[in-house]
Amino acid sequence: MGILKRVRTILASNIHARISDAEDPEHIVNQSLREIERDLREAKAEYDAIEANCKRVKRELDQCISEMEKMERYAVKALESGDEGKARNFLEEKLNFKSRSQELKAQYEVAAVHVEQMKLVQEKLRQDFTELSERRDILVGRLTEAKSKQRMNELGPSQSNVRLTAFDQLEEKAERALAEAEAIEQLKRGLDDDIERISSK
Repeated sequence: MGILKRVRTILASNIHARISDAEDPEHIVNQSLREIERDLREAKAEYDAIEANCKRVKRELDQCISEMEKMERYAVKALESGDEGKARNFLEEKLNFKSRSQELKAQYEVAAVHVEQMKLVQEKLRQDFTELSERRDILVGRLTEAKSKQRMNELGPSQSNVRLTAFDQLEEKAERALAEAEAIEQLKRGLDDDIERISSK
């Protein structure tokens, strides 16, 4: 399907509606960007062809109008010189050019409308491309942030609590071992004192 047949669809399309309910919005955005780039290339090629045709028809129209005016001048001069036959021939030629100029004028008007349509299409596609690029960047940023938060949640509070609990248990064991060592030291000191008192008697 040619790009001109998609003019109304492209101009009426709403990019945001296309990705609002998507399961994988990043994939849809990237796919849409590729489609827009393709459409932009097609639109540029068709615009160049339509614009070239429009310019060609305009040149032909201008030339036809110029020839028509020339025939009219020749007819006037022929009448002034008294040559009605030549004047009639020039006027017939003028009518031929006038008929051709009307055809060319109609062709030019259609071509000019197509050129304007293609300008609008390219404008809309560029606008959509810019919007989608910006939206993709925001989306990628949010997905990255979400993944980071998921990792933090996986490694976060529960893991921290496990580590803190293990550290608390280790600290408690160390305190218990220290208390036991101090108790043994006190007992030993008490026994030594008792032995010393007995020996001195």
